[in-house]
Amino acid sequence: MTTAEPDPSAMQAVIDRPSAKRPGFAALWQRWGGDHPNFISLATTALLLVALVIIFTLVNERFVSWRNITIVLNQSASFVILGVGMTFVITTKGIDLSIGAIVALVGTLLGLFIVTWQWPVLPAVLLGLLAGGLCGAFNGICVARFRVPPLIVTLGTMALFRGISFVLLGHQILFDFPDSMLWLARARIFGLSPTIYLAILVTAWGWFFLNKTRTGQAMIAVGGNEEAARLAGIDVARIKFIAYTLMGLLSALATMVWVARMNSVQAAMAYGIEFHAIALVVLGGTSLFGGRGLIMGSLMGAVILGILENGLVIVGLSSFVQQVVLGFIFIAVVAFRTLQFREGQVTR
Repeated sequence: MTTAEPDPSAMQAVIDRPSAKRPGFAALWQRWGGDHPNFISLATTALLLVALVIIFTLVNERFVSWRNITIVLNQSASFVILGVGMTFVITTKGIDLSIGAIVALVGTLLGLFIVTWQWPVLPAVLLGLLAGGLCGAFNGICVARFRVPPLIVTLGTMALFRGISFVLLGHQILFDFPDSMLWLARARIFGLSPTIYLAILVTAWGWFFLNKTRTGQAMIAVGGNEEAARLAGIDVARIKFIAYTLMGLLSALATMVWVARMNSVQAAMAYGIEFHAIALVVLGGTSLFGGRGLIMGSLMGAVILGILENGLVIVGLSSFVQQVVLGFIFIAVVAFRTLQFREGQVTR
């Protein structure tokens, strides 16, 4: 009795046959997340936003009232604008700690121009925007041309711009702006204030600029690998200069919203908003390591922080406890995003 020789082609077919065991959901999600990191980051932020709304609604049903929703959106508008600018800066692997001082300086100038010297609103606003742009350009020149680390530059200009505000205004509080200035926050268009529409427009422009223009794509390239971007022919210094200048301009625009809401200015205004702006950008999925900026994520991050602050007030927590909660959340989010980034790099 002879034994049949095994067919080599049949054996190869068995070897090449895919395994019947399918990868688990976690493995598939991790693999897909490595290929689509932006979507995963945005989805995570959106889920957090929905979860917070549900939690605070269960705590107090007034949270989802139309009046409270508009309050949250109005309070978030200026931070949305700041978040767009900070997204540009962080995408280039930079940081800007001077935005609160820029807001204070621009607010001081607006108060002097409009309240003290009785200038018309339009030229005062234009000069305020110019001042913010110049502050951002100064940061950009120091970072891009003189190659001073962004942390050092903006830490210094934070003191510089704030100091100029105190020299000009001292401890005065200027208020009673004209209605044409306050219209931005007090008017209603289809039930919403113009500040909300302005924040939406800035967000839409920021998304288009970062994702659909050569300059925006260059910002991503510079943040991802500066040396590779330079070898590819990108003017790295110019791109960084543009990012910080836009940050200054958007800080000045956020000041207009701030003044319209508060109807007052002082040299001490906007203390600590740097932390708020950086937190919302990181919360939205923009990488602190540079090379990835999510404008829509920053929008959701601003709304999330607005919901947190509003919800904690409704719950009855003091402002000091709120700072503790926000600080803890910031550390947790940075740790989570850093881990997410590293896992994405390993997957790739």
